[in-house]
This record gives sequence, structure tokens and C-alpha cells, in this order.
Amino acid sequence: PPFFYLGAVWICAGFTTGLIFILATVLSESLLGGIIACACFFFNHGECTRVMWTPPLRESFAFPICLLQILAVTCTLNTMRSGWRNLVSISLSTMAFILSWQFAQFMLFTQVCAVYVLYALGSISKDILTSYNISLLIGLLHAVALMFGNEMLFCSLLFAALSASLIISLLGHSMLHRLHYAIRIVLQFVLFGLLAVGIKSGLSKAMLLQDDAHVLEIFKSKFTDFKSFNTQLYNCAKEFDFLGWEMPLNITQTLLLPTACAAILSAAVALLKALANMFRSQDAEIPKPGLLYNLIQTAVYAIMALLIMRLKLFLTPHLCILSSLVASPKLTSAFRSREYHAAFIVALLAAMSYKGFQNIRDQRQIMGEYSDPELENLFEWITRSTDENAVFAGPMPLMANLMLSTDRAIVNHPHFEDAGSRQRTKSVYSIFSRKEPQQVFDILKDMQVDYVVISQGWCLSVQRNGCAMPELWDIEEPHNAGKAAVCPRLWKNSRPAPFINVFKNEMYLVLQVSADKTQKVVNIKEKVVTSKPR
Repeated sequence: PPFFYLGAVWICAGFTTGLIFILATVLSESLLGGIIACACFFFNHGECTRVMWTPPLRESFAFPICLLQILAVTCTLNTMRSGWRNLVSISLSTMAFILSWQFAQFMLFTQVCAVYVLYALGSISKDILTSYNISLLIGLLHAVALMFGNEMLFCSLLFAALSASLIISLLGHSMLHRLHYAIRIVLQFVLFGLLAVGIKSGLSKAMLLQDDAHVLEIFKSKFTDFKSFNTQLYNCAKEFDFLGWEMPLNITQTLLLPTACAAILSAAVALLKALANMFRSQDAEIPKPGLLYNLIQTAVYAIMALLIMRLKLFLTPHLCILSSLVASPKLTSAFRSREYHAAFIVALLAAMSYKGFQNIRDQRQIMGEYSDPELENLFEWITRSTDENAVFAGPMPLMANLMLSTDRAIVNHPHFEDAGSRQRTKSVYSIFSRKEPQQVFDILKDMQVDYVVISQGWCLSVQRNGCAMPELWDIEEPHNAGKAAVCPRLWKNSRPAPFINVFKNEMYLVLQVSADKTQKVVNIKEKVVTSKPR
């Protein structure tokens, strides 16, 4: 499995670079724009991706599909009249994006809102908006079917926003366009917001689903003193903290941020002039809708990255793409001739390369090797000593690897966007709480768990600035605060009744919940194998 993942991930990383070049070339209408974008991507590689640190992340597979979908939308918005090729390209890329990453629905929600803004401003026609909405809806419905009827997508913000956009464009277009431009814009935004919220709330209540409720709770916890077990699982991770100064400083040193800001400013000035003319009911040439969409999408990415540092992986590549606009002949008319313009681009790339080449050298010096003997030892024991139908529970990251490597069933996994999965994970994590061992045993037995796997770092850490697992449980069960955590007791006890200690090494402990007639008890550290009756 590791070789399969690594090979596929490197291919996807190559597609990411190629799609950045194509999208930048389309937006800037210049090959030099594509070159600038790719140079910025490599000069700021450490801020653009995590593929070199954790290759098998879902985003490693999904991000090139995300760029492909944005490219399809950009090309569709730039056409005067969309055809079947536009519909197919958006539908297929949307379907693939949703299938490959659970976060896709949230990114596509922001895209629906951005495209609707273009329609409200008058930058695209009703036909283009309708074509885009139908294409996205087809892709969404195919993804739902291929995910065995995933109800969560029908109650998502994406489906609500898409429905609101379709209703307004199909039923309210004629009436709204009789109004004055300024009044029409305000009314369209108000109607869109009300419809989206109403549809989302109505569907969630009708289908009794709250799968994405944790997203609102995460944002609530960032601006208030609200805390819960689920929100702290996110907020205690560094990548879900607010964006610090390190990333903006790094991309400023390579001149990416100043270049992108200058390009965005020049495009924004052209947009504001066109909007001012439209407000005065004069004919005006509006910049290409595809460019405007990418500007709005980048602004949304910036807000997302400020709130959740991990999402800078959306923002930085798009800043690289928008930096290509400095090569656009239409947006850089201040230069007296093409020669001066070309000289400016060469000088810019030379200035970027001063810090950029140093970053590339630092990236190339990263030499890693996967080596985790304790985990390999655990998986070998599971493959050799447990039944093929055995059911396992444990920390989410470990369970995903366990299922892939041993082909055993698991009860919880990292797909935390599903309400049922969140509840199962919370039940499994009761082993890190301050409950009594018998209570934890009964919870796992009711879930039909055969074995629970515990990692040392999760188990023995009982105090970490409010982020240790027992401290998270103190939020849910304040009446147990002050009691001893159950997991360290199970770890240190060679006979942790009512569980059965069946495997232990330096880093991992396996406790059996449902015992067979005979069970080997293995302690790798002492090299002892004994037999214990049921």
C-alpha cells in the first residue's frame, strides 16, 4: 500500500503543477504568466503543499482535481454561450472532487456563492449561471449515487446554495431585472441568503441530519468561549489554529505576496471602473468573468486561511496563479512597449529567485525514510494472530492505517464530517476518559468491538494545556474531573480487567474486548508468550 500511495501521489503532484501553469496561462492570456505562476509555486513550495511531509493525505489526490474543476468553471464563465463540453467538464470534475475529499463540499459552496456574485453584479448572463448550476448539480447527484446515497450532501451548504441560485435564476430573473441596478443587487443577495439558510435548515430538520453541525461549532469556538469535545479535537491541532505571521512573511520574502497583491489591485481597479459605469447605466466593458471569479475565490480562500491555518494550502497556490496577471498585456498597459514589459518580468523573476532558489535547496535537502518498527510489529501481529473478521477500534489516524495494512474491519475512521462517525469515535475515545474501566468495556462491547488499540502518546498524556484527551473529556463530563484517567491504569496493569491484554510493545497496546476460548497474551518487551483461558 505505501508504494501504491507514493506513486499515485507523485503523479497527482505533477498534475498540480501542470494545472497551475494552464490556469495561469488562461487567466493572463500569456505563456509568461504560466511560467511566473509555476516559478512562484516552486519558490514557495513549502507553503503550497504538505505532500513532502504526509503524502497519503486525501488533499494530495483531491487538489489537482480541484484545480481542474476551477479551470473548467473559468473557461465556462469566459464563454458567451456554454455548450455540452463545458457541462461535461464541470460535471465530471465536480463528481471526482467530491468523491476524493470530504472537504470538497465546503470549497464548492464558496464557489457557488462566488459565481452567484458574478451573476448579481451582471458580469455573467442567466444562461451561463443556469448552465453552471445544472452542471454542478449533475456532478453532485452522480457523487451521491457513487457514495451509496450519501444523505449528508443533500443537507450540505453546497446543495442549499445551489438550490437557491437555481431558484432565483430560473424563477426570479425576469422580475428582478426590471428593477434599478443597485436595488436589484441588494435584493438578489438578500434572497440568496434567505433561501440558502431556509433550504439548509428545512432539509436538516426533515432528514434529521446534523452532519456538518461541527463546522459551525468550530467557527463559534474561535470567536466565543464555546468548547465541546468535538471542537477541541480540531482546535487543539496546530493546523486548525489561526494563521500566524510565518506564512505571510515567507511568501513576502519571495515577493509572491507583493506581486499577487499588485496583480489583484490592477484587476480590481478595472472591475470597479466597469461597475461604476454600469451603476450609471452606461455601456462598459467588464473584465472577463473567469478572472473575476478567481479574484473572489482567492478572497474567500484568504478568509478561510486566516481562520484555519491548514487552509493556506488553498490560498498560496491561488496567489501563485494570480501573480501571473503581471504578464497580462491588458492589465499592464502602463508599460510603454512589450520590451519594457518583458524586461520587468525578467527582473521580477530574478528578484524572486534570490530567496526562491534557497527555498528550493532547502526542500531538496529534506531526506525522509518511513520507519516505524513498533507499528509494523503491531500490524504483523494483527495479521498473524487475529481472525480475519475481527473488529478494531482506536485513534482515528491509526485506524485508517490499520484497515489499509491488515484488511481488518474498524468502527471509527478519520471521516469526521459524518455525524455517525463522530459519535462512534467519541464512544471509542471513552477509553481516554475518566470513566471506570467497566463502563468503557460495556461501551465498546455494545459497539461489537473485538479489539481496541491504544497508542502510548494518546494514553499516557493526561495534562497538555487543556488538550490532553482526559482534559477534553472534562468538558463533556465535568463531574468526573479530578478522577484518575482510565487509560494509564489499563496501560500499566498487566491484567487490566475486564479487558484482556493480548499485545504490547513500547508504543502500542491491544486490549481484547470479546475473548475467544483460548487467547495468547503477548508482551513483546519481555518476549513472553502465555496462554490464558476465556
